[in-house]
Amino acid sequence: MPGFSWVIPDECRDQHGDPPYCLDSGNTGGGDPQDQHLLSIGDQYLGHLVAQITHARFWAKGNNAIDIVYDEGDNNVGGGGRVADIVVTSHGPRHMTDPTHYSHYSLLLTIQKDFGVACLQHSCDAGVKPMSPLFAVTGAAAAPFTPLSEPKITTPTPVPSEPVKFTTNTSSGGGWTVQRVPMLGTNDNSFGGVAAVSSSDVWAAGNFLPDTSASNQVATLAMAAHFDGKKWTQTPVPDTGPNYNTLFGVAATRGRAWAVGVALNKAFQAHGLIEAWNGSAWHISKSPKLNTQRDILLSATAVSPKDVWAVGEQQLRSGLFHTLVEHWDGSRWSVVPSPNPGTNGDHLFGVAQDGSDNIWAVGQQNGRRSDAPLVEHWNGQHWTAMKVPTAGLSNGLLQAVAVSGGEVWAVGQSDDAAHQGHPLVEHLNHGTWRAQLLSNVGEAWSDIDGVAVGHDAVWLVGSIFDKKSDTEHAVVAERTASGWKQVSAPNPGTGDRIVGGVSAAGDTVWAAGLFETDAGRSPLVELHPSK
Repeated sequence: MPGFSWVIPDECRDQHGDPPYCLDSGNTGGGDPQDQHLLSIGDQYLGHLVAQITHARFWAKGNNAIDIVYDEGDNNVGGGGRVADIVVTSHGPRHMTDPTHYSHYSLLLTIQKDFGVACLQHSCDAGVKPMSPLFAVTGAAAAPFTPLSEPKITTPTPVPSEPVKFTTNTSSGGGWTVQRVPMLGTNDNSFGGVAAVSSSDVWAAGNFLPDTSASNQVATLAMAAHFDGKKWTQTPVPDTGPNYNTLFGVAATRGRAWAVGVALNKAFQAHGLIEAWNGSAWHISKSPKLNTQRDILLSATAVSPKDVWAVGEQQLRSGLFHTLVEHWDGSRWSVVPSPNPGTNGDHLFGVAQDGSDNIWAVGQQNGRRSDAPLVEHWNGQHWTAMKVPTAGLSNGLLQAVAVSGGEVWAVGQSDDAAHQGHPLVEHLNHGTWRAQLLSNVGEAWSDIDGVAVGHDAVWLVGSIFDKKSDTEHAVVAERTASGWKQVSAPNPGTGDRIVGGVSAAGDTVWAAGLFETDAGRSPLVELHPSK
């Protein structure tokens, strides 16, 4: 064993939460079943780890110690509130509570003294005391720890019936107009994807937080809406259960639609969710059961009612992430093998089509030293990973793709220290890929989520972080014959504004996302009509 180890659980096991991979943190201290279950998962992880260490042969042989500490409290008192720090020693104090005022600097100072390391930053400032009494050697006998079993926490089961109302903000700018769209209840609503079949047949899908008293008010549920050329209508979407259900992407053909995302089952495990619109109602489509830790579908595209593709990621039992591609042939969904060129993992975030033998998917491949954009192509028989330029980046990713007239446009952002958060565009034309890092779109860190071709122009959408207001602003950029330029599209609300998807059909371009006010998050749809 090493002389010193530092263990940091992932956000699914440190009681923080990380949807869509696991539970959200919910409302602490209020009996919220989702938050209570998240806490119990953290307890179970910690108990198992401490049991492993204290049952190991080395534990009783030397003077060993485990320090369990939280990084932050639930207020800002003293710079971060009060946090728990528990010291478990093999031959030290038992059942001791120390009234001394300690901080994280105290723990750092203790580690430095024990290992003869020089002072770091303010750890040796006046007033910082080492936690020596808690680590003292008293000669007590070493004892193994046995964790308690995880408690069973019941989640409310009723499926809520939320009242439907409509957004009222219809601001305009840059040729774009905010649409009046339905939302469920008074809690957070947002759209993650949009699919336009024609100017009078458009779908948007996302999620909402229920607010009825009988519902699990911190478990996001799926939602979808449809535009018929005159108005938007909320279309009820079934959920797999009362836990987290959400839709990230949507694809459509005339009279049919498919929305994809993720849902947490009764055991709070995340698995892909596919909803299908049969012309009159949504229903949950039976999808392949995968032997994974978790699997998520993030984007979809439809060639015809019998040729639909969905892409995402799957985390294997080993912990490694692989690409995930699923296909609908008109009767069932099946997993189609896809490349995994990354040494440390692979992900697919977006997919688009230009015929049954020309499907493109984009994402990121993880390497040991850097992460690179990932582009994969279906030629009608198999998927192939394509080699694309990096625009001089050490790290980058692609989140959306569009195909039109033999050209392919893939968009995302840089992800390295030298070019943090600049929009990244990959373009295939006449068999050659070219990469461009945009410097004139967005003034700060950006997250580019969508791309579409319409009105003889290419459109990309996403969000940028504004340091002055400490909020995210929706960003829309257009590429014409003169190059890329940012468009002053509407940014309704007072808080975060995020555009997560864009789609073009006929003489219209549609963008969907969310905007935030003091009352919460509202669904956002913006329309750009023909020029």
